[in-house]
Amino acid sequence: MSARERQLAAAKVLMALLSEDLPVASWTLYDVNATLNGQISVSGGTVEQRLMAVQKWADYLGAEITVTRYEKRTGGSVSVTGEIDGVRIYVWSAFPKKELPKTPKAGA
Repeated sequence: MSARERQLAAAKVLMALLSEDLPVASWTLYDVNATLNGQISVSGGTVEQRLMAVQKWADYLGAEITVTRYEKRTGGSVSVTGEIDGVRIYVWSAFPKKELPKTPKAGA
């Protein structure tokens, strides 16, 4: 499959995802591997709301949430990775150190 065909497949998956009742994200479609990268913006709500948004994506994708602490920067991210129709989907949100959860689940 060519890079263009992989991107087209990813775009079709994105169109289907946008029709679902899922939290809004800003999307990037990478050209090399046609991964969909969805960022839930820091302006997308409170810490709890953003955690719940990532959790809804995790539930939809049937995947576990990961909490990543950045070593050289303060803070980190909460993310989930899944796959639909051979397209990798990565949804995440950044958190400053003081707001980064210790556990992956909202309210845990």
